[in-house]
Amino acid sequence: MRNLELEMARRAMEKVKEVANEAQSKQEYLTLARKLGSMIIQNGLIGTITYLKNKSQGFVILGHLYELVSQQIPVDISKPESVPERDYFKVQAVALEASKWLKRYAEILLKE
Repeated sequence: MRNLELEMARRAMEKVKEVANEAQSKQEYLTLARKLGSMIIQNGLIGTITYLKNKSQGFVILGHLYELVSQQIPVDISKPESVPERDYFKVQAVALEASKWLKRYAEILLKE
């Protein structure tokens, strides 16, 4: 694995561990983490961000996604319309990679 992937994996694990300590939000986070990659593929990054902003636990997973992506690409995906068109697919690919790690660790650490 490349160093950037290892760093993203480590940070994703830390973020999911934060949620593991909050019993109330674990199940919804796990559900969203499982769906995140599919949502990005089907709806695109902008559609997924818009959807998650309207979910109660969506802000938590979005914050984690923002942080993981911004570690690799210096762009503010909290405002996806501000992402330059030439960079959009690159940002979306990094977001998919981040969603993969969030899902893996959520399934390991949050499953009851």
